[in-house]
Amino acid sequence: MTAYVGADAHDPILAQIRALDLFRTIIACGPVGQGMALKLVNQAVHMVNLCALVDGAALAGALGLDPVLTMRGLAAGSAASTMLERFGDAIFLGADKAQFSAALARKDLDNVLESWALVPGTDGSLTMVAEAQAVVAGAIQRLGTDIDVSAIGRRGCE
Repeated sequence: MTAYVGADAHDPILAQIRALDLFRTIIACGPVGQGMALKLVNQAVHMVNLCALVDGAALAGALGLDPVLTMRGLAAGSAASTMLERFGDAIFLGADKAQFSAALARKDLDNVLESWALVPGTDGSLTMVAEAQAVVAGAIQRLGTDIDVSAIGRRGCE
């Protein structure tokens, strides 16, 4: 897990957070609020990548590709990612391991889009994030709020 902290690199709060030994990585993001802002960006990219994996699994299945071979091929190519490592088994192989609740994913995506709307001078929309929000909202509506986000791929939700 990564901590995005609104602090500079020499802030004593970083030593206190390190002492908790809860995080693999701690990023000092500058002034207060910047850690939360970076967390929102991370969650937006996280969910768009997850939706791309879901589409990739659907495409691989439609083309008759073996899921294990597909995962191995993706991991060796330019599609390699932390998301593939973390969610690949659940999405491509149907492994049932809870990772991240769809309700939390929906909250994060809602926060991203609400924050975007508040930024002065932004034109247009965050199209891929809005699409990911629609995918997660649709899955929750069909399957309930307690599902894991990887279930979106396993259960064929679009």
